[in-house]
Amino acid sequence: MTTSEGDNVYLPDGRVFVNKKVINMSAFRSYNSDDSPKGDPSNAMQIYNFMQGLWKDGSVITEGDDGTDQNNPPTKFMYSGDPESGTGWLDSNPADRRFFMSTGPFTMEPWVDSDVDGVAEFGEPGVQEIVAAVIVARGTSNLNSVTELKRISGMIRSIYDMNFELSKPPRQPFVTASALPNEIILTWDERSEYNEDGSPYESVDPVAAVFFGDTMIIDNTIKIVDDSTYNFYGYTVYQYSDAAGSDAVEVNSLNIGNITDATKYSKQRFIRILTNYNSEVGPVGDTLINGKEYYFGITADAYLEYSYDQIISSDATIESVTPCFVPGIRYNSGEDSSLAVSYKAVNSSIPAGDGLVEVTVIDPSQTTGLYYRINFNNDDTWNLVSASDSNFTSVDTVLKNQINQEGDDAYNVVDGLLVKVISPAAGIKRIAELNPSSLAIYDANLWASLNNYGRSQQWPLFVLTEDIGTDLGRVDQFGLMTPKDYDIIFTATDSTLIWDYSTNLVLIDTLSGCPSYVPLTVWKIDLNGTRTRLPVCILDADLDGTWNRSLTDEGIFGPAFEALYIYDNAEYVPSNVAIYISSNDGTVAPGYGPYGVVNPSINSLMFNMYIDIDNYAQVSDLDSNDYFYGPPHAGEYIRIITNKPNTINDVFVFKAPDACKPVEVYLKEDLKKINVVPNPYYGYHSGDLNGSRWVRFTFLPEECTVKIFDLAGHLVRQFEKADATTPFLDWDLTNHYGATVASGIYIYHVEVPGIGEKVGKMAVFISIMK
Repeated sequence: MTTSEGDNVYLPDGRVFVNKKVINMSAFRSYNSDDSPKGDPSNAMQIYNFMQGLWKDGSVITEGDDGTDQNNPPTKFMYSGDPESGTGWLDSNPADRRFFMSTGPFTMEPWVDSDVDGVAEFGEPGVQEIVAAVIVARGTSNLNSVTELKRISGMIRSIYDMNFELSKPPRQPFVTASALPNEIILTWDERSEYNEDGSPYESVDPVAAVFFGDTMIIDNTIKIVDDSTYNFYGYTVYQYSDAAGSDAVEVNSLNIGNITDATKYSKQRFIRILTNYNSEVGPVGDTLINGKEYYFGITADAYLEYSYDQIISSDATIESVTPCFVPGIRYNSGEDSSLAVSYKAVNSSIPAGDGLVEVTVIDPSQTTGLYYRINFNNDDTWNLVSASDSNFTSVDTVLKNQINQEGDDAYNVVDGLLVKVISPAAGIKRIAELNPSSLAIYDANLWASLNNYGRSQQWPLFVLTEDIGTDLGRVDQFGLMTPKDYDIIFTATDSTLIWDYSTNLVLIDTLSGCPSYVPLTVWKIDLNGTRTRLPVCILDADLDGTWNRSLTDEGIFGPAFEALYIYDNAEYVPSNVAIYISSNDGTVAPGYGPYGVVNPSINSLMFNMYIDIDNYAQVSDLDSNDYFYGPPHAGEYIRIITNKPNTINDVFVFKAPDACKPVEVYLKEDLKKINVVPNPYYGYHSGDLNGSRWVRFTFLPEECTVKIFDLAGHLVRQFEKADATTPFLDWDLTNHYGATVASGIYIYHVEVPGIGEKVGKMAVFISIMK
């Protein structure tokens, strides 16, 4: 940066320097490895000429050929052509080339401490800031690599101009570690999957955004950059050799793949680790050793195909964990065991939801013995609270405003439990026939009847168009029915005016010239029990103006009626029939449609009755097998029942296994497991750090006294343990006075109040130098 009146320098970090300008590279030249006029400089003047972008004799470099034709334009930048396309000035005789880059001229002034803080800072006289980058690129060929290098150079300049403020990786997950016998369990939360404002994690890569629409080579394939946003990718679990995160080895990658848009994470947020993965720690594949400290960490990862770092990761959350037995403890439940969950409705008159809750024990060492309750909010989120009694007199919130009801694995583990709240998929649960008087269901699933019995058992059949059989999804094709139910009640008279599905016009009977009706009513039933009569339209397949069975193509088991389409965004009011007829427009009265813009709630529903009940049909209506193709009887009551999501009316309750507490009989049994490691202590071991020495007493109960004697019976050291958080106690191999003990055999005595004692021996060999 040099003085230049009237110029200003604006740096990417926001600094502004008045009457200054930045000097970029001012000359680039190539020269040979020899003593020729185009070879190595041999004195200060020749080097100075090189710095000015001249030949070493001071003559001007010119564009093209060998750079000496003075009829060509002068240049300070040699070989400016494009080698891949073969255009421009190129070095056509490559050999042992050297190059010289320079910036200037500028004057290096003596440093002046302008702000008198004793620190040389950019902007003060005599201080220059040099920004450089070493760039490597690989293309599809050697020449294409030059093109790629140029492109990356522009990208690096863009990164500098952005003050190196690039994409932000996901936030670090909050990790909890639990130690079990020969096992470590890591669990983590979902914060990494979301931005701080609660939206799904995304982070724009400003570099990729600059090159949006350009081409890029990925795995030797030329692609157009059509994405510039990192999306959440998953989690990676690592094992390290120490707490500083050295020698990282991948344990597992829980990712959702190379996605291009924000996608919900659906995998687990916990992992059980049973074996060693890091060769720096021990043999790979060996069972984890109780009493040995291990180091594991988890990163949250994001993916963008068109970034040179396709995956960026948060810092690892590193946990130090020591697998161990806990004396006196026997777990009250096994890993992956399921707990019983009970359901109750807040209001029994409201249909119960069809959701469910599954509870699995992940970490039996963390269960509480408490009662848990799941309830739902108006926004479809759910809460988990705990209490000491089944009446939930006083509750603590364990999870709040949880979103996931998908039934996948992406639920948080709390109190050692994986609680999955599952809402049913939207759609039809069953189509049932009701008793017209009591409205009790006496055929719970007419659709199932089609498969289970068939017409040989004289069951009514409900047929869909397009030969799709019993696909209930076709009836709810647009996913609008849930959580409402629908009643279709057949009547003795033509009671409902019908519109044509395609035209929204009132259908006119071509024989009578009058508006056409169907012998049924259709009702929407909301969750609160409110009933609304709905308008009906049909697809008039034969254009005769009426609802009939004259389709050319037969249904699955014979001729079928023209399809019904029911909208539920408007109410059918019988007293307004005259208005409906006069307006002759279904988009105005009663308000459904228009076709292709507003979708029907009940789509393409057809009925076909194959039996003659109570001599309903005339002989002329029967076929040669005495099967009747006609509408259901008056009074026939059909209900379409949809899956009910979890709502504020639904409550689930369960009890966790009792918390693990030491039991006296087990404490006595476990006395024999008390041990010392390493034994013998032979000069040092892998856990010794910074010149320390120690051996570890394992499997100690919460309270005990540990005494160490030499073979003469002299007390060397005594410890009082009163710590429920660890079964370990370390002896630094010193006596009461802090002096290192001598090599030899030692006796240890562990006394557990009210339980018993354990006596053992250990060998210690102290090295002279470590």
